[in-house]
Amino acid sequence: MKWYVKLALACVFILGLAGCSNREADNGKNQTNVKPTLYSLDEQKKELEKMPVFYDLAFSNDKQDSGTYVIPGLLKTETLKANRTGKQEISDEMDPQGITVAEDYVLISAYSHKKDYNSVIYVLDNKTHSYIKTVVLDGNPHVGGIIYDPVNQNIWVCNDKRNTSTARISSISLSDLKKYRFSENYEPIEYNQTIDLTDLNKASFIGYKNHALYIGDFSDKRHGKMNRYTLNEQGTVKQTSDRKIVIEDKPDQTYNINKEIQGVTFYENYILFSQSYGSEKSKILIYNDEKNSLSLEEDLVKEIEAPPYLEQIYSKENSLYAIFESGTKRFRKNNKIIKVDRVLQLDEQKVLN
Repeated sequence: MKWYVKLALACVFILGLAGCSNREADNGKNQTNVKPTLYSLDEQKKELEKMPVFYDLAFSNDKQDSGTYVIPGLLKTETLKANRTGKQEISDEMDPQGITVAEDYVLISAYSHKKDYNSVIYVLDNKTHSYIKTVVLDGNPHVGGIIYDPVNQNIWVCNDKRNTSTARISSISLSDLKKYRFSENYEPIEYNQTIDLTDLNKASFIGYKNHALYIGDFSDKRHGKMNRYTLNEQGTVKQTSDRKIVIEDKPDQTYNINKEIQGVTFYENYILFSQSYGSEKSKILIYNDEKNSLSLEEDLVKEIEAPPYLEQIYSKENSLYAIFESGTKRFRKNNKIIKVDRVLQLDEQKVLN
C-alpha cells in the first residue's frame, strides 16, 4: 500500500474518532460562547498569584490545563425567553452557580440574572474539558446548586418557585440529558421529578453523601438549616428529612456584608462549605461531620481564603471543584477584585492538610 494511501486512511480514522467523541454535541447552530471570557490560562494564573496559598491549591499539579474548565456562556448563551418556547434566544448575562460531575460530564448550572431567560446547564466533557452543549431548563429558577446521584443516575437542581416559602428541587435523568438537543424543537428539557420539601423554606445549596441529598438554606440574617433527605431505591426523595443540621453564625458587627453559604460537599468525615462575602474574599470552611448543631466559628477545623464570588464546591476523586461568578457581565469590569472565569480543581489533600 502506497504511503499516501496509508496517510489518507489514518486521517479518516482520526477524524472518525473525533466525530465519535463529539457525537453528543448539538448539531444545530450553537450560539453559546466557549472561549475564555477574560483570560488565557497564563493570564488567569497570574491573576491568582495575588493569593499564593490559593494559587498553590489550584495549580500545584503538572497537568497541561492545570485541571481547569473554561466556563462557557458568560458572553452569550443560547436559551429561551422566559415563558416562551419554539425560538432560540440569546442571553448575555447568565450567572454560573453550580458545579457537579456526572460520569463523563462536568455540569454547570446558570441562571439569567435579570430573570428574562430560562436557566441552563452547560455540559462539558470531563476528560477533554471541551464544551458539548447547553441544556435549557424549564423556567428561570436561581439553580443555586446542582448534584449528581450516581446510584440512580439522576441530576438534581435547586428549583425554588418564586414567592413561595417551600424549598423545591427537580431532577433530570442522565440518559435524558445525553439525548437532549435544544435545536430540535427549542424547548426545555423535561424534569423526571419535582419535589417540594415541606420542612425547608428555601433550597439555596445542595450536596450528596451516602445516597442522600443534603439541602440547605443560610443567610446573614438568621441561623441556617441543612437537612438530609434519603433517596429510595427508585431514586425518589423523601419529602421530610431524617437529619437536621442547624448552622449558627454570630452577627458581624463590623461589616454589613452578605455572608451566605453558597455550597456544600463532603470528603471522608468532613463537611466543606463555600461562603461568599460579596466583593470581599470568599472562604472554604471545613468541619467534622459529627454534630447536628454546627457553629461556623467554634466548630471550625480549617478555613481557606478564596477569590470573591465563590459559588458551589464539589468533591470528586481528591479534587475540589470550585466555580465562581466573577466572570459575569455585572462583575467582570470590577478591577478591584480577583476574577476567575474557569472552574478550578483544587488539590483536596492540600485543602485538608
